[in-house]
Amino acid sequence: MSGAISVAGSSHGGERICRGNDAQITVQELRSQLETGAVQVLDVRREAEWKAGHLENAQLCPLDRLGAQLPWLETSRPVAVHCKSGYAAMVACSLLRKAGYRGIMNVIGGYDAWENAGYPASTGGPAS
Repeated sequence: MSGAISVAGSSHGGERICRGNDAQITVQELRSQLETGAVQVLDVRREAEWKAGHLENAQLCPLDRLGAQLPWLETSRPVAVHCKSGYAAMVACSLLRKAGYRGIMNVIGGYDAWENAGYPASTGGPAS
C-alpha cells in the first residue's frame, strides 16, 4: 500500500454515526455485540499497550504492520477496530476498507473509553 491517508477527527454524542463508509460504535454497543459473538475485535495499538490491558479475544495487529497481516481477519464477520483513543483506529478502518473489508466499525474513544466504562480487560499473555 502506498500513499498517505488523511482522516479528519470529529465530535460525537455517543450515537452510531458514519464517517465515509465506516460505522462508529460506542463501547456500550461493542460490549453488547461481543456478548453475542457478533463481532471480532482488532486492536491496532503497540504490543506493550496490548499486554498492559486488552479486550478479551481481541486480535492484535499494530497499525504499522496492518498491511502485511490483513489476510487473517474473517471477512464474513464485522470488525470493531480500536486503538488507545481513536485516531489510529480510524486510519486502520480506512486501510481495511480499501483492502475490500466490509462491516468495519471504529470504536469511539478506543481502549481508553472501554477502560473508563469499567469494562473487563485481560492483561499479559501472547498477542493474538
